[in-house]
Amino acid sequence: MNTRSLRRSRGLTMIELLVGLAIGSLVIVGAVFVYSQSRTTYAINEAVARLQENGRYALAVLEPDIQLAGNYGFTNDPTLVNYMIGSTPTPTSSLDGNDTQLAGVPTGVHTCGANFGINLWMPVEGSNDSFGLLAACNPTVGTYIAGTDRLTTRRASTAAEVGPTGGRVQIFADRLNLPLQIMFSNAAATYTPDANHEIRNLLVRSYYLSSASGTTTTPIPTLWRKSLAINSVVDEEILAGVEDFQVMLAVDTGSHDGDATFDVNDDSEPLVPDLTNGVMSRWVAPGNAIFGPPPGGNRAQVVAVRVWLMVRAEAPEVGYVDTTPRTYAGKTFTPTGAQTGFRRTLMSRTYYLRNARYF
Repeated sequence: MNTRSLRRSRGLTMIELLVGLAIGSLVIVGAVFVYSQSRTTYAINEAVARLQENGRYALAVLEPDIQLAGNYGFTNDPTLVNYMIGSTPTPTSSLDGNDTQLAGVPTGVHTCGANFGINLWMPVEGSNDSFGLLAACNPTVGTYIAGTDRLTTRRASTAAEVGPTGGRVQIFADRLNLPLQIMFSNAAATYTPDANHEIRNLLVRSYYLSSASGTTTTPIPTLWRKSLAINSVVDEEILAGVEDFQVMLAVDTGSHDGDATFDVNDDSEPLVPDLTNGVMSRWVAPGNAIFGPPPGGNRAQVVAVRVWLMVRAEAPEVGYVDTTPRTYAGKTFTPTGAQTGFRRTLMSRTYYLRNARYF
């Protein structure tokens, strides 16, 4: 064997081996880094997408109740609806929160406030930075989150019922005679549906935030709603992870003289603004005095609702810190303390009421 063949049989030198190992290690480290970054980016994108998906879901749940608020069967005029107890009709104008509590109605009607479940004068109302309902209506899971809003909608169901249901507030809608729309809760009464008459359930729903979810083991802010049911008010969980809920209401002042104030004494109905046309005059917070009856208010007509939802992840994210201030709905929210570890997104949507009154 010659010297050249002997040299070839010896393989790599120590230096060559170390250089090869170093290069291989760099390639592996680079590949692992790229993989790790890709996984991190994917996880972040997935978390953000999930937050946006959750927010869109909550906004979609709110949509039909807000857009259809004020639909009472075949009319959007509450003055055409009377609550019938036996043979005694009570006009809707006598069923707001300032009126005497109506007797002979299901228990749930008054659980959250006097005449709360039958106040058709207010298809949309709420409270600003407060729960605003009676203690008997407090959340059944967790507690109301201070500083958040409450939104209540009232409307008839879109699907007709096959017949009356005892203990449930319903509307007997007459297609042929609009002044004969009847609100009732007596299943024994004779209200027979046909081609021109329908029975619709009255849907009264109040959206609010609670400090806890009924489906998670750890406390988490959650969007809930209370719904008028058979002889009761029930809680329904909408979405866990909603840490703020803010609402603004657009009103039509009914002004036809250009002064942007309510004209309430120019026609035969002194309790509502005149010549409303569904055009927004200004935005106000829920619970504003203009929504009350005269003389303190003007029974303002709500024509649109703007909603803000702050949706956060259910668990904090390792290594993530959020201290970004967010300004919305007349307030500024800046995460502090334990709040900084959660990823969150702010979502907003404006809904126009399809049944805004035109008097």
